[in-house]
Amino acid sequence: MISSIGVNTFPSNANTVSPFATSGREAVGLENLEAKDDLFSPVEEPPKKEAALNDDKKERVGDEPRRQGEQQAGSEQDDLDESELAQIRELRARDAEVRAHEAAHASVGGQYAGAPSYSYETGPNGVKYAVGGEVSISLPANADNPLQTIQAAEQVRRAALAPADPSGQDRRVAASAARVAISARAELRAQQAEERRLAAAEKAEAKSERELAEAQRKSRIESVRSSNFLSSNLSTPENVSGANAPGQVLDQIV
Repeated sequence: MISSIGVNTFPSNANTVSPFATSGREAVGLENLEAKDDLFSPVEEPPKKEAALNDDKKERVGDEPRRQGEQQAGSEQDDLDESELAQIRELRARDAEVRAHEAAHASVGGQYAGAPSYSYETGPNGVKYAVGGEVSISLPANADNPLQTIQAAEQVRRAALAPADPSGQDRRVAASAARVAISARAELRAQQAEERRLAAAEKAEAKSERELAEAQRKSRIESVRSSNFLSSNLSTPENVSGANAPGQVLDQIV
């Protein structure tokens, strides 16, 4: 039985934007990891109320690096030409695409998915933008519980295909998870068949024991009856006194 498909990754499927000159400004959008549930529905959506309010606060706080980075770069953008501004717009769009893609994997993958990791490029404005990313994914080793393996593999498969436009690697991971599920289903069927066989064997053994006990009971009853019959026909003083005297039968015949 296959207990694990190991660790796989979900890279973003779009092409990486060409690098630009680097600088030390803050990376854009790191905060959005906490807001992934707002972009994509998780497998099991937790109750809202206070938890949702806390998530909103985290999202607002997490937006600060993006705002600060671009606000800091704002005064310098006057010196940028049109091609550089176009590059920034492209990077900004790519950043949003990458984060949405990886957030979809992580959100649906749940306990089987790691946190998204990103690669960055720095725009002409000195702000870092995510241009690539991946989410590690793995299945637990659980050879004794194929049903749990099936459920985990199905969740991993859904996580791999969660983005609107899954990459080739995403589809390969989904296919790998599907194979794990197929293998686990076969193991589950074999396990269930063995359980049925054992149950039938136990039932047959119990029936055989009942039949043997019944046969032994009847044998004892028959033995008691035979013993009583023999006892009733044994010679006793009364039987002897009532018996024919020697020669009496011969006299009757003559």
